[in-house]
Amino acid sequence: MGERILSVGGNKASRPITDFGINITDVYYVDSVNGDDGRAGKSVETSLATLDAAIGKCTANQGDVIYLMPNHAEAKDATGSIATADIAGITIVGLGSGDQIPTFSLGHAGATLTVSAADVKISNIQVLSTVADVAVGITITATGDRSIIEQCEFRDSAAAKELLVGVSVAAAAHGVKILKNDFRTTLAAGSNNAILAAAVTDLDVRGNIAYGKFATGVMLTSGVLTRAVITDNSFVNAEAAIGIALNGTSSTGILAKNFLGGTTSIAAALTGENTMWCFENYITGAAAASGLLDPAADSDT
Repeated sequence: MGERILSVGGNKASRPITDFGINITDVYYVDSVNGDDGRAGKSVETSLATLDAAIGKCTANQGDVIYLMPNHAEAKDATGSIATADIAGITIVGLGSGDQIPTFSLGHAGATLTVSAADVKISNIQVLSTVADVAVGITITATGDRSIIEQCEFRDSAAAKELLVGVSVAAAAHGVKILKNDFRTTLAAGSNNAILAAAVTDLDVRGNIAYGKFATGVMLTSGVLTRAVITDNSFVNAEAAIGIALNGTSSTGILAKNFLGGTTSIAAALTGENTMWCFENYITGAAAASGLLDPAADSDT
């Protein structure tokens, strides 16, 4: 079993988390620079080399935490998952900022980072495409209910080396949260979507930034959303008008305080909001112009 630590206010306490004297949370460390997958991973000095090795040591639903050390880096140059979060209830935290953020480089069109267990949280990592047309940065499968992707960065490494989709949420992956992430493409990118979601319930998309070229919309839903919350996002699409495109005319939930920019029609920047509750969404079709309220303000008749 790994080291068990109680974290209070971001600092390690001197005693483990316990329940009637039984430790309930394991902590593992991953460091591609100094780590080795043959180790226990229970301390910085005995860190593992890969995220997948650390996931394999976790126990489901006991709140295990994996720390990725600053400058940790992994690459996948073949189809398949660079790592698969298939243990429920784990938290994966990247340490460091700026150039030190742990980075997962996808060097094949079929490479991805997969979340296939429920209640997984991933924060502060960078997903980088290093070849053309990488299909998906982070794939949340149908069994990834209530997973959280938070404060992560999604980048293409150069022109024509794009992520087609940043985060993909499969149908029936309910309760997923996509929070405070940063999606950016190069000017010559051929991305499709920052966020792509199928028919799900309780999807929460809040506080994200996207800037670049997204051919079919910064956020696109291929199925009807139920009780979605889409708020406080700033999306600029230099490829086309589409900022948020919700499927059909029956998605329900809250659409509030989103700022959308496109390059052509304002009306095309937000679609499918017909049955959403909408509050203060602003859209512009040109730089150096403040957005217009869309949909139009209600009137008391």
